[in-house]
Amino acid sequence: MVQAKAKPVLLLIDDSVMLGKRVLVLIKNTCQVQVCGQATTLKEGYKMIEEHKPHIVLLDLSLPDGYGFEILIYIKTKLPLTKVVILSNCSDAIHQTKAYQLKADIFLDKTRDFPRLAYVIEEMINALA
Repeated sequence: MVQAKAKPVLLLIDDSVMLGKRVLVLIKNTCQVQVCGQATTLKEGYKMIEEHKPHIVLLDLSLPDGYGFEILIYIKTKLPLTKVVILSNCSDAIHQTKAYQLKADIFLDKTRDFPRLAYVIEEMINALA
């Protein structure tokens, strides 16, 4: 008997519960991933990264206990193959440049680029294969 390949694990790190619900609905309806949950702080994010070792992380930059760049560095150091999608309203050129310098895989503006999110996640899944 052939065993089915496990779905990639996705973690959302964003303090907006409303956005989290929107993302989860979008992902469940369109993407072949297993969502391990939503962290609303850096502290929760570090814990969930260690616990779940996600393949894809959707990361906001503005969190209540720090800045998303901190955890981006951590992810790319500890899990260099993990794909990180920055999903933030802090989408000016300075933030985008810094994100790419720290090895973010893609940067999306929460408002303007949200309709592209499912497509981007599918592209990340394909890149993992």
